[in-house]
Amino acid sequence: MLELFLCSMLTILPDYLYRRFVQGKRLGREINLFTVWYELRWGITLCLILTVSLITTVFYFHPSTKAASSVFRTVTILPETNGRVTETFVDINQQVTEGQPLFRLDSTQ
Repeated sequence: MLELFLCSMLTILPDYLYRRFVQGKRLGREINLFTVWYELRWGITLCLILTVSLITTVFYFHPSTKAASSVFRTVTILPETNGRVTETFVDINQQVTEGQPLFRLDSTQ
């Protein structure tokens, strides 16, 4: 919405001011609700093109990163048997290898 207001101040407002003060057309007389689209067609068209271009540029050049890692990333681990975890062998953000034990389950029934 801010882009539309900014672009309309750069396109529609000067077009209206040109029609008003150079051509002598007044709002409500020569420029009314039915002729506003025809009278201000260049300003409106340029405003829409500029607004779409500005929004596209902002989204295209928006900063992003590919090096960030999520702190709360979780991986589901399903053991072969049910039970409660009694001891964990791995800390937070610690590298693990294949086959390394991660935790010990309580063996009591």
